[in-house]
Amino acid sequence: MRRLSLRLIIVSLSTTLALLGLSSLISALAPDATAWLDPQPSPGDWVTTLPVTAAITAQNPLGLGTDAAYRYSAAGVWSDWSTAHVQVGGVVSTSRRITVTDLYLSEGINFIQYRITDTLGSVAESPALQLNVDTTPPGPPLNVQAQPGSWTNTDSFTVTWTNPADANGIGGVWYKLDAAPSAADDGTFMAGSDIHTLGGVSVGSDGEHTLWLWLADRPGNADPTTAVTVTLRLDTQPPGAVSGQGATPSGWTNTNVFDLSWTAPADPSGITGVRSQLDIPPASATDGTYWPGAVDGYRGYSIPTGIDGEHHLWVWPVDGAGNAARPADAVSITLRLDTTAPPPPLTVPQVSPSGWQTDPQTTYTVTWKNPIDLSGIAAACYKLGQEPQHDLDGTCVAGTNIEQISGVTAPAAGSYHLFLWLQDAAGNIDRASRRVALDAIRWDPTPPEIFIDATGSPGLNGWYVGPIAVNLIASDEGSGLERVEYDLDDAGWVQGQQLTINNEGLHFLRAAAVDVAGNRTEAEPAILNLDMTPPTTQANLNVQPVVDDWYDATVTVNLVPTDDVSGPAYVEWKLDDGFWMRTGTAVVDADGRHLLQYSAADRAGNVESAKSLHINIDRTPPVTSYVILPGEPNEAGWYTQPVSITLVPADIGIGVADTFYRVNGGDWQSGTSFAISASGEYDVEVYSVDGLGHAENAYHIPGGIRIDRDAPLPPTPIDVQPRGWTNNNGFDLTFAMPPDLSGIAGVYYKVGA
Repeated sequence: MRRLSLRLIIVSLSTTLALLGLSSLISALAPDATAWLDPQPSPGDWVTTLPVTAAITAQNPLGLGTDAAYRYSAAGVWSDWSTAHVQVGGVVSTSRRITVTDLYLSEGINFIQYRITDTLGSVAESPALQLNVDTTPPGPPLNVQAQPGSWTNTDSFTVTWTNPADANGIGGVWYKLDAAPSAADDGTFMAGSDIHTLGGVSVGSDGEHTLWLWLADRPGNADPTTAVTVTLRLDTQPPGAVSGQGATPSGWTNTNVFDLSWTAPADPSGITGVRSQLDIPPASATDGTYWPGAVDGYRGYSIPTGIDGEHHLWVWPVDGAGNAARPADAVSITLRLDTTAPPPPLTVPQVSPSGWQTDPQTTYTVTWKNPIDLSGIAAACYKLGQEPQHDLDGTCVAGTNIEQISGVTAPAAGSYHLFLWLQDAAGNIDRASRRVALDAIRWDPTPPEIFIDATGSPGLNGWYVGPIAVNLIASDEGSGLERVEYDLDDAGWVQGQQLTINNEGLHFLRAAAVDVAGNRTEAEPAILNLDMTPPTTQANLNVQPVVDDWYDATVTVNLVPTDDVSGPAYVEWKLDDGFWMRTGTAVVDADGRHLLQYSAADRAGNVESAKSLHINIDRTPPVTSYVILPGEPNEAGWYTQPVSITLVPADIGIGVADTFYRVNGGDWQSGTSFAISASGEYDVEVYSVDGLGHAENAYHIPGGIRIDRDAPLPPTPIDVQPRGWTNNNGFDLTFAMPPDLSGIAGVYYKVGA
């Protein structure tokens, strides 16, 4: 009150002094009399909308004018003083309201300062007032999540999020259910500094609901376009029953593993699993065992007890909100378990037809009686011959309660035991639980095999040349051999498998084999020809020998072979060291001693031992040569001493019988040597005769034999010219030759002694 009174006094005084022209005195009395009141926006408030209108009231007891201005700063830099958009109002001059419009400031912290002139002309400046500008709403909430995040059957949700960065921080959250906001305040606001959780949200009805969530900062900025949605799911009703339920295998099985399947019912929250209970229907929705994830089935289910029999498994669905179907909506699935193999057939299998069968198209029918089995007989397996080595070691034929199998065939000829065992509808099978029918199937459609095996010394052209040993080789892979028989040369059938043929000639052998089933096979007949005797050859000559084996003409030999069994095949001959010739005629033409060998062979290959025939031909007389001793005569053909003559006869044939000679036409003398001693000239003739009488033509020793044993007589008379002395050393001798047998052939001379 005191200050107000003082101000009123000062105002009255200043008015008076001003009238008196004493303004300087007033300034001296009140140097800072202007007060600054009621600034808008208030310092610390945040401006959220631009442009800003800022206002302040200035009071001065001495009075204020209407001349006002302002300035502002951002980031420490002041603007110039400005009077633009400045309005000054007030009823009395001591209180003025200064308003600045269309003021655009920077985001963040700004300062504004006012000034006004009082009535004395002094300028009063206000303190720097803080203006906080934040026109940007926060960004969308981050990581928005609802709890529970899935379906629930409780209508109470909690929503959490992470706040984005904001200059002034988060001051609250707006939310709206099932419709997007159309304005920043179109929803329910929940205030809270840095709020990040919204609890107790209720959606009010079953179904999927969308909650829009957007943030407001402390200044109150909010932007509905940043709203983020989160889904809230409420389901308070239990689901219906599953449908199409079934199990695989659907029938009987021997494996305690089942694959279950069904179709889930439609449900707002979806089916997330089922509850199950074996053999007892559920009394409440929470009975049994929960199978999470078993939406459309369950793989690998095993009956806990493992007890054979027919079981009922009850299942009812559970939805995503945790609601389980009512017990009345539980359905059952039938499971059939049989792990025990059937016992053997009640009776020994009967096979029809019985006994040995030879028809290649024979089929057999097997009948029996089945035992009782939990799942029922579904197939029968059989094997012929050996015992089965494993459960499926045979032929299996399917059929409900099957008690007959037709069309059974033997794998090959023979006699077979038949082993029979059963399989039930669950697949149980045990070969140990079998019946056997001994030698139940006997089948031999194939006749035995037989062939004739003949051994011996083989000849030619299908002939044997030694005794023939015959083995009848027979076999039968089916019923076995009963007998083997043969018929030789149509003499009748005889049982046996071996025989020997020793008789030469042509033989016809038939053989047959009969098996136990009655099949008979006759072997290909065999022609067995036996010839053990070689042929003989007759040699026929066209001429007779003259002496012993000597012939004096060409000899032609005709060779005639004879063979009474297989017949002759050829005859051949060889002369001396020549080649064998396969002809029937041999011609011996050359003089000399010859050996003719010949032999024949028959068609069986028997070869006659070679025969020989000596054929000596001599159609040429002998030739007589001679030897004269001593040596050769002189040049004139004269011997000077007695001569000894040796005759040397030669004959290429039978040989020399005698040799003859004669001298100077005298009588023929027999002998091969003689001598001539008397001088003279002799004509000597010689010839020889061979053993066949062939006489050589007598021939003369050429030139004869001339002997001159006497020297010539002296020459007479002898004349020398010149007879006297001469100076020429050359002389001529003349004389008369005396008579001489061989004649004078030359002369000897000697001068001096």
